[in-house]
Amino acid sequence: MLRSLVGSEMCIRDSSKPGAERPHFTLDEAIEIAGHGRYQHQAFALLALVWALVLSLTESCIPFIVSGAKDEWNLSGVETGGIGFGLVLGGTIGSLLGGFLSDRFGRKKVILFGSCWAIFFHGLCAAMPTWEALAFCRCVFGLSISAISNCSKVVIAEVYTANLRGRWNACIHLFWQFGGILLITLTFAFNDAHWRVLVAVTALPGVSVAVLLYLYLRETSRFRLENQGVYKAMKELEFIAESNGNTIPVGKLTPPPIPALDSTKRKWTENCLGIFQKIFSPSKRRSTITVCWIFVLLQYASAGNGFYFNEFLKRSDKESLVQPVYYAIYAGKIIGIPICWVLIDLPWIGRRWLLPPGFFLAGVGTICAVLSESAVLTVLLVTVLSIGEELVWVAITTYMPELYPVSIRGFTLGFLSSVAHTGPLASTLISGALLDVHLKLPFFIHAGCFLAGGMLSLTLHVETAGRPIDEDSIIYYEAPTDEAPASPRLADVDKHHAFVE
Repeated sequence: MLRSLVGSEMCIRDSSKPGAERPHFTLDEAIEIAGHGRYQHQAFALLALVWALVLSLTESCIPFIVSGAKDEWNLSGVETGGIGFGLVLGGTIGSLLGGFLSDRFGRKKVILFGSCWAIFFHGLCAAMPTWEALAFCRCVFGLSISAISNCSKVVIAEVYTANLRGRWNACIHLFWQFGGILLITLTFAFNDAHWRVLVAVTALPGVSVAVLLYLYLRETSRFRLENQGVYKAMKELEFIAESNGNTIPVGKLTPPPIPALDSTKRKWTENCLGIFQKIFSPSKRRSTITVCWIFVLLQYASAGNGFYFNEFLKRSDKESLVQPVYYAIYAGKIIGIPICWVLIDLPWIGRRWLLPPGFFLAGVGTICAVLSESAVLTVLLVTVLSIGEELVWVAITTYMPELYPVSIRGFTLGFLSSVAHTGPLASTLISGALLDVHLKLPFFIHAGCFLAGGMLSLTLHVETAGRPIDEDSIIYYEAPTDEAPASPRLADVDKHHAFVE
């Protein structure tokens, strides 16, 4: 008995009867049949450990590294900004490189190798003798951070079913906050004078995470279908279904008939010009440009607040608020995540309509927090702006991978993230210098960027909540075999993707 999805209904066809119609599936429908269960929970658990103990615990050290290095070497505002600039520059290059590698060699390899890279170079930062060497080491460390983060988003988009992608993407952000809270707790034992010890200690938990990734993280079925052929994709789908207690119909998986293509010509076109032609195709151009501007403004304001709010409190004689404010930042993000969980997969809200209120809360909260003279009110306002930031981060990072087909998904997310890193690159230098001119001016600019991003988000015209992201036809039919069929790679097919704007 074979199952087929026709429209939104599931029907049964008996293919043992002569002349029985062969059911057709899209890849998204095949993943729906495989179901949601243990397979997705295992993938999520591994990614959650990466986000908490590799990404958050190491990257979030930057404010304490900057403060400690400033005191140790008596650095100016521009020099302290140079340390943050190194991290962001590495992230800019790493986003583009990681996206390209993830589409060529797989999501698993990028996450695994990137985690090992991050652990090693983060620990190496503790031994740097000068601020220039520290800035360079943070730059090399940053190559892996954005690559891992973007690739994790791609894995969530490709592993989860359409009605659950947004919720679990929101949930992964919760573990970033857990890593940050662990870091803040460690700062009670290691103050700015012991920043080297703090860096070394925060590098250790990632070693066990790398081992778990090597043992248990699997490649996605969407990547296998695109790059490794239909046989391996079918095997992965069968594994997913078995792990979840479901059954994929017995048979052989083959792509639809395709015309012969010149592989040399296809390789050049697809790998170089063809990728950007797809990113900026008429159906994608408007969304690509709008999302890119939104992401630049978000990164500029968010990075500026993250890098320099600590310094603002110290120069304002509010040093006692440093740790409460950072707890408020993480508390706000934790509050924002359940809000995203509830709203982000609702068709009438989805990803787009979380952006304007999130930007508004972040902008107004930033202005009011720096103007407030009350310690309690400052902490509460920081919590509000953090809730707004989290709404935006979850919505935009869920939205971006869903706009593009699997063949360019990793590279496109890396490209957009790389362009958006111009925001933090500018913020680390401009905000650091402006602090020496006027203590509150950088934060007024950050608030303006948040509000401008909210206005731009109103122009987005495509909603991806609950919609399929890969519409390539797949055919199941009764022909069980133990041998891998000599089928062409779907990467060599100029496929029609049904999801257009």
